[in-house]
Amino acid sequence: MKLPIIKRFLIERLSLYTQPIEQTMYPGINMVIGGNGIGKTTLINTVLFGLFGNAPYEKLNAKTGRVDSVVLVDKEYFKGRIDPQDQDFAQVMLTIGIGSYDITVTRALYRPRILRLEIQDNEKSNIQTFDSSQGELEDIYQDAIQRLLEIEQFEHFVFLVSNLLVFGEERNTLVWDTEIQNRVIRLISLDREFDKRFDDLSEKGTKFDTTARHMSETRKDIRNAIDRWLKQKNEALGESIFTSDEEKENLEIRLAELQTEIDRIEEKIAEIKVSLEDEVAQLKTYSAEMDRLELTKIPLLERLEEFEKAFYSNIYQNVPPQYIVTLEALIKQGTCQLCGTKGVHLKNLGLKLKEEGRCIVCRSSVNYSQESTSGEAEDNLAVEINKLRTQIEKLDSDQKTYIQAQTSSNIEIKRIQETITQKSRDKNRLETEKIDLKSKFITSTESEPFSDPRRDEWLDKQNREIIELDSQIETLYRKRDEARSELQILNDELIQVLHRINEELTRLFSHFASRFLGTDCELVISQKTKVGKPIAYMYPRFHSKDREGVTQVSESQRFFLDQAFRMALITWFTQASGQQTFYIVETPEGSLDLAYEKNVADMYIEFGSYGHSIIVTSNLNSSNFLGGLYDQLGEKQEKEKRTLDLLKYGRLSSVQKQQKHLKNFNERIHQLGLPFIWPNENDTAGY
Repeated sequence: MKLPIIKRFLIERLSLYTQPIEQTMYPGINMVIGGNGIGKTTLINTVLFGLFGNAPYEKLNAKTGRVDSVVLVDKEYFKGRIDPQDQDFAQVMLTIGIGSYDITVTRALYRPRILRLEIQDNEKSNIQTFDSSQGELEDIYQDAIQRLLEIEQFEHFVFLVSNLLVFGEERNTLVWDTEIQNRVIRLISLDREFDKRFDDLSEKGTKFDTTARHMSETRKDIRNAIDRWLKQKNEALGESIFTSDEEKENLEIRLAELQTEIDRIEEKIAEIKVSLEDEVAQLKTYSAEMDRLELTKIPLLERLEEFEKAFYSNIYQNVPPQYIVTLEALIKQGTCQLCGTKGVHLKNLGLKLKEEGRCIVCRSSVNYSQESTSGEAEDNLAVEINKLRTQIEKLDSDQKTYIQAQTSSNIEIKRIQETITQKSRDKNRLETEKIDLKSKFITSTESEPFSDPRRDEWLDKQNREIIELDSQIETLYRKRDEARSELQILNDELIQVLHRINEELTRLFSHFASRFLGTDCELVISQKTKVGKPIAYMYPRFHSKDREGVTQVSESQRFFLDQAFRMALITWFTQASGQQTFYIVETPEGSLDLAYEKNVADMYIEFGSYGHSIIVTSNLNSSNFLGGLYDQLGEKQEKEKRTLDLLKYGRLSSVQKQQKHLKNFNERIHQLGLPFIWPNENDTAGY
C-alpha cells in the first residue's frame, strides 16, 4: 500500500476566519501559529475533512468486544462555525499527492458533500474533472483513493490517517494502544490478503463467542422460568400430598446433592481459570525472553558473518568467502546454511567433501588449498570469531530452553482449556438433571385435581430446548476456538514480521526518541490476548527498563515517545515504499518543561529531514520549542513560506485585542524571524 502527502489547501468563507486561507505544504516543517481559540484545531479538522469527509473508521471496543465506528470530523462540526450568510459558500479545497497522481477535492462545509473533483496523472499530463452533475462524487473519490493507495477499503485510509499520521489534542497514544497498533502494523507491513484473513477470523471468533454467550443467557432464562414454575406448583400442591415422608426426603436429598456438585464444579472452574491466566502470563514471559534473545543474536550473527568472510578470504583465496562460510558451518556446527537442516551427520559430510575436494552443492572438484599462511590479523579474527560463536551458541541454547518451555506451556494451556470445557459440560448435565428431578418431584406428588397435561408438555418443551441449546453452544464455542487457533497462527506470522523489521524500527525509534530523552531506546516485541483475540505489539524500553504500560512513563515521555514511535513507523514504511507522506501534530509544547523544549524541536527537524511534510500547530509563546524550530528553518523568506500565522486570519478575543498583548504578539513574531503583523503600532487599531 501507499500513503498520500498533503500539497496545498484553500479554505473559504469559514466564518471563524476573516478571509480565505491558502497555504502550500513543503517537505519538512510547516508551522501553523496563533493564540488560544484562534482556530488552529479548526483548521486541522477542516483539512482532515477535506481528506475524507465524515467517513468513519472501525475500532474494537475492549469492554464489549464489538467493533465501533469512530468519526474524526462529525457532520455537525461546522454548524456553529459558519454564519448564515456563508452557509452556501463555505468550502475547503485540498490537493494531495499519491505517486505520480494529484487529487484535488473541493468539499462544502455546511452541508457536507463533494462539489468538485480533479484527478491528474502527472506522468501522462492527463486530467480528469468531475462535478456534481456526474453522479456521486464521494464514490468516485473513494474508489480513486483505494486504487491509488492500493488498499482494500477506504476505511483503512481513514484509520491510518487518524491513528498514525495525526497526533491531535486528544493525545491518543499508538505505542500503548495494542489493538490499534497491531492493526496499523498489519496494514503497512503485510499484504492485503493477510490483513483481510486476520480481520475475517477476528470477526468470526467474536461473532461465535457473542452468539454463544447470548444463547447461554437464553438457556439460563429458561432454567429460571422452570424453577419459578416448579416452585409455584410445589407451593400450590402443598406438603401433605407426598405419599410418604421417605419419598420426599430422598428427593430433597438428591436435589441437595446435585446443587452441592454444581457449586463444587463452579468453584473448580473458577480455580482452573486462575491457573489458565497464570499459564498465559508465563507463556507471555517466555515469548518476551525469546524476542530479547533474538534481538541480541541478530547483531552478533552479522558481525560473525563479516569476520568469517574476512578470515576465510585471507586463507582460501581460490574459493568465494561465502562458500567457505557455508562449508565451515557444515563442519563445525553441523548446520546447512542453505536449507537450515542440522545434525551430526552434516559435520561428517562437510569433512568428507573438504577432504575429497568436492563442491558441497554440485560435487564438482574444488581447490581447497590454503594459499596464504595465517598471520597476526587472521589470529585476531579467529579469536573474535570463536568468541562470537560461543556467545551465539549460548543464546541458541537459551532459546531452545524457552522453546521447550513454550511448548510445554502451550500443551498445559490446551489441557486446561479442555478441562474447563469438560467441567462446563458436567455442570450443564447436572443442571439438566436437577430440573428433571424437580419435575419428577412435582409429578410424583401431584394429586388428581392438580394434574395439567398442557403444563407437562410445556416443561418437556423447555427441557428439549435446553438440550438443543447445549448442543448449539458447544458447537459455537468449538468454532470460536478453531477461529482463534487460526488467528494465533497468523499472529505468530506477524510476530515473525516484527522480528524481521524490528532492528530497523528500533534504530529509527532510538534515533528520534534519543533526540528527546537524550538516551538510547529500543522496541520490545510482545503479545497478549484481548477479548479472546491474540495481539502482537511493541513497546519501548529505555534505561534498561520495560515501559509496557502508559503509567510507567511521565506525561511528556508518553507523548513524545509515542511520536518517536510514529515517526519510526512512518519513516520505515516510506523508505520501503519510496514515497514520503505527511504528519500532523497539534500544540506539542504544552506538556514540556524548559529542559526538553529544544530537544523536541530537534526531533521534529530530524524527522522532516527524511522528506516528510510535517504540520505543527503551536501557540505563539516564548517557548524554546518554537524558537528551536524557527532557528533551523532557514532564512526569513523560507520561514515565511513555511508559516501560516492565524493572527492574520482569526478573530481575536477581547483579551488578545488589548494593546499590550498585540504588542507582545508582534514582538514574538519578529523574534522568530518573521515580518511584523502590524508594522506600525496604529495598525492594531482595527483589532
